[in-house]
Amino acid sequence: MKNKKIRIRKKKIVLHSSNQNGKVRQYIDLLKRYKKPLISAITLFVLLGILIACYGLCQKKEERSFKNSASLKTANFPYLELLPPIAHSFPFYSAPKPHSFHREDTNLKSFLKEYLGKESDAVFIMLENRKLAYSRTKQVLWRFSPVNHTKSEDFFIYRIAPDSFALITLLPEPEIDIKVLKTTLDPTVTFGDKIDRYLDDEFPEKYRDFIKMPKIQEALNPQIDLHHDAKANDKFRLVYEGKWYENPITGENMLIDFGNLLAVYYKQKDKEIYAFRYEENGEIKYFNKNGKKIKKRFSMSPVRYSRISSKYGKRRHPIYGYHQKHLGTDYVANLNQPVYAVGDGIVTIAKANGKGNNGNYVKIKHDERYQTQYLHLNKLALGIESGKYVKQNEIIGYAGTTGLSTGVHVCFRFWKDNQQVDHTKEAVFQDVQTAEQVENMDDFTAHKNKLIDLLRNK
Repeated sequence: MKNKKIRIRKKKIVLHSSNQNGKVRQYIDLLKRYKKPLISAITLFVLLGILIACYGLCQKKEERSFKNSASLKTANFPYLELLPPIAHSFPFYSAPKPHSFHREDTNLKSFLKEYLGKESDAVFIMLENRKLAYSRTKQVLWRFSPVNHTKSEDFFIYRIAPDSFALITLLPEPEIDIKVLKTTLDPTVTFGDKIDRYLDDEFPEKYRDFIKMPKIQEALNPQIDLHHDAKANDKFRLVYEGKWYENPITGENMLIDFGNLLAVYYKQKDKEIYAFRYEENGEIKYFNKNGKKIKKRFSMSPVRYSRISSKYGKRRHPIYGYHQKHLGTDYVANLNQPVYAVGDGIVTIAKANGKGNNGNYVKIKHDERYQTQYLHLNKLALGIESGKYVKQNEIIGYAGTTGLSTGVHVCFRFWKDNQQVDHTKEAVFQDVQTAEQVENMDDFTAHKNKLIDLLRNK
């Protein structure tokens, strides 16, 4: 019996050992056969694990930083008073830089449509109901997204004007709230320099978005026309009210816009021109250094601060290609930019059907000798019709490209003794008349002297 048991035990051991070795060999053969794919797979899993771990650490670090610092909650956004209550309930982050729209194909509408998809439709309806121009360019949008949440919990702040913003929230339903910053109008901002070529090229970069060239021309008008008369080496200085906003985090005063234009100084060779903003009898006007408000018989241009694209004289026709005499002066304009009567007179023609080479146009008789024409208008101003008396600088229409035209502009024509002439060479455009003078000269003089000190940086 003992021998039999021993033989059975040996048999079991031999059989077990044989089976085990066979399986091991199979595993080894498999490893050898799939060695490279297995190594690649293991490497890939290890790398994925490392990336996931790093991402998790970064998220935790980011959440800790937002929770520990109120300023980091709204990175790159200084106007904390505009934020909704939801911004304080959990950590938020904004885009690294605000979205700036500077081209025709990038505006708030195109951005939201791409970012939100169908959810943007409700936002557009509200924008239209509030009459907000969401298709304008040169606007800025800040996007705020909650950490580890969905896009529907984002909110946006859209800058309508330097101190006005639209807060757009999506939950519990799309809503728009217009908010205005609390600003102050002190102190004043003074700057100026020598003109190299164009006046607006000399504005400091940080001020360029705030300056309105038509306002400067209005102040100097009619003492000098900045488009026609400005020359290289002219000098200028401006005094503005600064519109300031105090950053609640840093306490820093931020210049976000300009208020009123208080004073202008312009020098051309030995000629010095001043314009001072002054209020009298409830009216605000710009007076010269002697307290006089002067005017010229005719304004030089029918549109505010526009460049000339085609002068009076012989030229190649932009459509037909042949050379002929151009009997007007073309001023580049934006669509529907206001067009002004250059002088007092009676409307003799007010054509609004858009037909013919001239398109929509207005013709004004100023006296027995002078007449003016304004061609290619998009539309006429309300009430402009034949027989209506209009005053200088009254809006008579809006720039367009009707008739024989290749782009938005105003073709201005000047008639003298029933002949079309070059108005830029006519002496009548330099005739100066004194329109009015301030009543309280003592008060005006004290006001003027303070502004002159600012112009001189005293």
